[in-house]
Amino acid sequence: MLERCRGRSAGAFHDDIDDERTEDQPEAPRNRIRSFRIAVADALRGQDPTVVTEEDMARRALGIPADIALHPGKGRGWPLLVQVFMPFPWVLRYVRHALSRIRTFEGRQYVYCQFHARLFLHAEARMYSRSLDIALRRFEATSWEELRALQLRDAGWLIAAHRLGLRRLADLDRCAGRSEAPGWFARWMVDEGIIQHKEELQWLQSAHTAHRTWSVGWRPRRTLREPVRSVVRQLRRAGVARPHLARLHDVDLEESDAARLAANLTLLAGAGVAPVHGVFDSARDLLWRTPTKTWAWVLGAAGARTPADIRTLRGYLGFHAPPPDWIAHHLIACGAGLDALATCCRLLGELSDDVPAEDVEAAIDLLLAAPHCLDFTQLGACSQYLRRPDRLDRFLQVLVRHDLGAAGHVVAFQACYRVGDADRLDAWLTLIAGRTAGMDVDVLVEWVGRMLAQGSLDAFQYLHSAIAPADFAELRKLEVLASLGPGLLRYLVEDKGLDSVKALRDWYFATRGLHGVTWWSGSDPELCRLLADDAFQRHNFGFMMQNHRCVLEVVERRAHQVIPCPQRTVDADAMARYSDALATQRREEMARLLPQLPAMLEGTGGLLLASVLRAGATSTTALQDRLGQLQPAVDQLLAGQGTTSVELDEVDAELISMVYRTSVDVVRGSWAAARGFQSHLDGWRLEPFHPMAWQRSIRKRTGVLERSSLLALKRASEHATRFQHGADEGPRTFRDLRSKRLRDPAGDPWSVSAHLGLLLAAAGNDPEILQWRRSTFSEVASMPEDGAQTSEYLEQLDRLFNSALPDALDEHAQRFLHSLAPNDAARLLQRLLPPSRSAHTAVPVMSLDQAFAQMRKHVLDVCLRWVKREKGRYGRPDPSGSCTHLQAMLTKHPAAYFAKHAANLCSRDRAAMWQEARHAHLVVFDPRQRRLAGMAMVNIEVVPSLHASGSCLIIRAINPMEDMLATHCLRSIVESFLDIAIQIAERNDLVAVLMPWHNGAHLLSNLPGIEKYLEKQYLQKAQAAPADRSGELTANNDLRRRPRKVQARFSAFEQGMEIVGTLYAIWQRAPADPAARRTPSEDG
Repeated sequence: MLERCRGRSAGAFHDDIDDERTEDQPEAPRNRIRSFRIAVADALRGQDPTVVTEEDMARRALGIPADIALHPGKGRGWPLLVQVFMPFPWVLRYVRHALSRIRTFEGRQYVYCQFHARLFLHAEARMYSRSLDIALRRFEATSWEELRALQLRDAGWLIAAHRLGLRRLADLDRCAGRSEAPGWFARWMVDEGIIQHKEELQWLQSAHTAHRTWSVGWRPRRTLREPVRSVVRQLRRAGVARPHLARLHDVDLEESDAARLAANLTLLAGAGVAPVHGVFDSARDLLWRTPTKTWAWVLGAAGARTPADIRTLRGYLGFHAPPPDWIAHHLIACGAGLDALATCCRLLGELSDDVPAEDVEAAIDLLLAAPHCLDFTQLGACSQYLRRPDRLDRFLQVLVRHDLGAAGHVVAFQACYRVGDADRLDAWLTLIAGRTAGMDVDVLVEWVGRMLAQGSLDAFQYLHSAIAPADFAELRKLEVLASLGPGLLRYLVEDKGLDSVKALRDWYFATRGLHGVTWWSGSDPELCRLLADDAFQRHNFGFMMQNHRCVLEVVERRAHQVIPCPQRTVDADAMARYSDALATQRREEMARLLPQLPAMLEGTGGLLLASVLRAGATSTTALQDRLGQLQPAVDQLLAGQGTTSVELDEVDAELISMVYRTSVDVVRGSWAAARGFQSHLDGWRLEPFHPMAWQRSIRKRTGVLERSSLLALKRASEHATRFQHGADEGPRTFRDLRSKRLRDPAGDPWSVSAHLGLLLAAAGNDPEILQWRRSTFSEVASMPEDGAQTSEYLEQLDRLFNSALPDALDEHAQRFLHSLAPNDAARLLQRLLPPSRSAHTAVPVMSLDQAFAQMRKHVLDVCLRWVKREKGRYGRPDPSGSCTHLQAMLTKHPAAYFAKHAANLCSRDRAAMWQEARHAHLVVFDPRQRRLAGMAMVNIEVVPSLHASGSCLIIRAINPMEDMLATHCLRSIVESFLDIAIQIAERNDLVAVLMPWHNGAHLLSNLPGIEKYLEKQYLQKAQAAPADRSGELTANNDLRRRPRKVQARFSAFEQGMEIVGTLYAIWQRAPADPAARRTPSEDG
């Protein structure tokens, strides 16, 4: 190692901290030299024999003179006891004298940590940073506290201050204040002569730290340093004042383009725009980031001539490519000034290049003219119309025909323009004609837009004609029924007499298996009606679709047996005769089979199998035999058991495929690999089944949703975005905050939407709040009346206002408030202060923090009252109607193997997993629908980091079936699986229940919603696991709220495949129990 140092001059190891020569040295050799010095210092600390024998070379590498000791005990100087009791200034002077004679930072760091760190009697003193290095050698300090404050400064700041003549650390704090400018920038400002006096360091204090676009710690790479310097120097030559240049640390310097800046400055000079410093104040970093062609458009087509004009049109400077000139000319010809062009910035930015100019101009004229008469602010919000201007005229005619042609209505109905054409809009508006008096236009647009997107017009038109809902509220109650389609609705109304809104809804919420059911209007209406009658009587449509397919397949097979397909090519006439004969035979077979179906349905409990239908075609005795063996076999499968025979007969194969929702071919193909492993769970204490209840997400409400409050949440998110970019809005930032709304005892979310937006903005970058703002608020605003996730969303809103938002505000609100510029803070306080009750009553005096806290409490109370009111409209929970009661069991019977085929897992064909003793399936059945409702994979094995021999239960791949997920609350599904896993672990004395990290391979669930829930509620909240001396987790009864992260090796597939390194404990047995349960293989 030291051989690399031989032959080098002492200058090779120069001081690289505060020597400007380092800017000219290649970076890679400098880094190699530093690494070499660090290695030498580490070797000295470790008493490496090579370094000890070559001490002179080590001194040379680290720049340490010969009279300074390298090891404790060999030094000359005062006894340590005397040094410890010296006054602090003397200690500082003593340390400075010793360190100033050492040429390299690594050498000074080594000597300081070996000899001098202990003199300061503080734990922080043992860390020798570059800032401390410069401070000890160049500055005076009166106490250790001043040195400790250096944690807020980096070395560049100290170098800059030293070059300005500062010698006391206290003076640096006084001059620079709480500036967040990075040290490299402060040093550059001094080197470039922009900051010339110590008092000017205050220029580096940021005015908008909350809106910084780059990291404080960012330092330009060597390839970028010259462009940044060139940008600064050009701006200075152009007349930008030194104080303005000092605040460049507020903007993004990482994309500095000196050539583009020069071109833009030349363009501005040619256009006569002056002074340049005024342009810089308006555009700042856009002077060198915006392409010259965009600047040319702003100065030419848009007509900007002054810095104030450029500030007005600043939005266009963010365009990578300018809009076409003709659109600006047309708007100006229509009377648009610079302010109007500014409001149309987004409109022009989203304009498609593929749309003909004449169509766009005609659309603009249409919107600005009577009867709509939009102003330019409203026109700026109409980008959707101008994307497809060719069909705008017809769309606006429909709005005018329904008295919705006013400017506000036209802007609002733009949301419907994206999802529907004029004819369908006309049909929906005709449907609700006379029922919208006094309705808020946003509520009307939201409903019509949602209906256009759903495409359920035929169903609504039938219900409107057959039932004639009394008002809009009653019409909205039919939304949940529209998915059934007009055919099934006609059957219910005309055949079953459900001819009122109440009767239809009562039937709908009492019936299971309706998800995905459709009515066939083909050539077999008698079959449809027969199957529907049976399902209607049972209040269960779960098998209706499958029964229909089964009958058609049997009929088709019988018809082809009688009328075989021609074996050779025939002419068209012969093929036509064949098709007619086959169709006739189908009708005959259907007519022969239909009378037998009621008895078959009665005997099978509503289920039709191909084998049963074929038996019915042979004889009554054969049919009875098949029916006799059917019911016990179904009961066994629903108990997690079933046949274990080597060969499957036809009935067993069909029943397994039916219960486990897969094909007969899959069952037959994998049967040999799946059977023979049920003994793996012998000796375990397992219940016949564990009761499980899933909360139904489609629940009957007693009233309609308060749409204005739902839309207020989306509006609040928009307010939050504006509050977080207040610097761009200026005095208008807080214009929508009205303090009198905080005094309204009957306030609702709509009235305080702006205040709620302020709370969301103050929550900062909290991940959960950001997710609400990005998408969830929009989803909530458009949720249907009785949709699959309506009650789930209300539960999420309850948690948001009860815990998530308050927690985020506790963490981030103070930082948000203190980051506001003084003028913004004063304006906000004025908007939050409660108004005086009378002219003789003074406005109370309070700080911004106090006013914000009062506003926060009021807004959250308003939102919680509203959520409670909405949840109350579901009425008292009905155990039979609000929950689906299921049965779960842990099993290794061969039929349960096919649960993962039903869930379509990527590991469905990995039979080796199933054959391992540690592996089993937790299957869940719906006894009413008589088939699989969901499954999870379970592994029972030792986790050595928790217990040396006791087994743990690891649960993963939680997958409800698609129809169950669509009609039940996600949270209740997941939590019920975890509850059962814990019950099994408790009953069998297992050590813990864990789940694995998803590994990027969807190990927690194939369903994104389930995986996202588990990650959010469990994985992201996990904390590192403390361990006692035995290595087991310490007792904690709150692991469901905050799981423990456990480092362990787990094979998610068969042993050695898909290795996971992290598990999450959600339950654990009391520790130190030697009678821990062993694995199934150990118990034999």
